[in-house]
Amino acid sequence: MRRLSPKTQIGYIRGVKKLATFLKRSPEDATAEELRQFQLTLAEQGTSNITINATLSGLTFLFHKSLNRPDVMLKVSTVPVPRKLPTVLSKEEVKQLIDATQPPPQPATDKMAIEHTMILGACIFFIGSPFRKGPSRLRSVRCVYRTRPKDLIMG
Repeated sequence: MRRLSPKTQIGYIRGVKKLATFLKRSPEDATAEELRQFQLTLAEQGTSNITINATLSGLTFLFHKSLNRPDVMLKVSTVPVPRKLPTVLSKEEVKQLIDATQPPPQPATDKMAIEHTMILGACIFFIGSPFRKGPSRLRSVRCVYRTRPKDLIMG
């Protein structure tokens, strides 16, 4: 298992151990049908799709690389993992965000207006990011205007 990270190695060993427990014997002589039944059992037990796929990766390594039996894995396929949609701000949240930002001091130059727009975009990106913890998070985000976008401070 050279060139695999320690966590990958542990995950692969865990997958092989699960199969051995399921079979109640060494997995080296497992059949394709037994592997299919193992995958169905994992799904029936409520195992997450990510965990099932990680287990199958370990078994694929075992049967392809270690045991040189790739035919055993033919009836087994990975499980699709649904993608989460990004958080979309409501019209009211966008209005609160725009009201919370400070416009550039007058008279505004074109450069300052562009920088202000970039900062506003960064704030919207931050609030719509996975780190957002619900609508109340919007009230605690403050964008401080600086002269360069990289100086954006969020608190």
